[in-house]
Amino acid sequence: FEPFREQLEKLDASVGELEGSCSAVMTRLADTEGRMRAFSGEADELQRKRAELEARSAEVADFLARFQLTPDEADALRAASLDDVDGARRFFAAMERVQHVRRECAALVGSRQQVAGFELLDLLSQHQKAAFDRLYRWVQESCQRTGDAADADDALFEGFEGDAAGGTLRAAIAMLRARPVFYSHCQECVGTARR
Repeated sequence: FEPFREQLEKLDASVGELEGSCSAVMTRLADTEGRMRAFSGEADELQRKRAELEARSAEVADFLARFQLTPDEADALRAASLDDVDGARRFFAAMERVQHVRRECAALVGSRQQVAGFELLDLLSQHQKAAFDRLYRWVQESCQRTGDAADADDALFEGFEGDAAGGTLRAAIAMLRARPVFYSHCQECVGTARR
């Protein structure tokens, strides 16, 4: 009976060790499960924050698209050639966009985004002023080139009123009406070129 009892004691010891190991594993599993729940909660929170940030990013992108010039529009105001049709179209489209955005920014000034409205208006005013200066200089140069032609009156009418350049000159002068000082000087330039 003794060998049977020794084996039972060994079996009992093994069962005790196994029970201790199972208990340790259960403790580890409970700890892991707790950490996994915490990790899952953090992941959910991070996903919620990410979604919130993506929504804010989309709002900012929409705001900037509505209230700022694109780099292409700013470049058109700065450097598009007014002597060719495509450059002139880009320039005038950008000027119209500046005027539209300025009206939109005026609405911002009356809202809770006053600071943003004033900052954007200031930036747009700088773009607009530089564009009006550039447009005024172009009209003066165009009238000077036409005035220097052998038959200035014919050159003015043929060169400006009969083709795309004429449309550009008319559009330039019409746009400069918003700046009375520039407009009156342009009228004088055109009058001088016609004489």
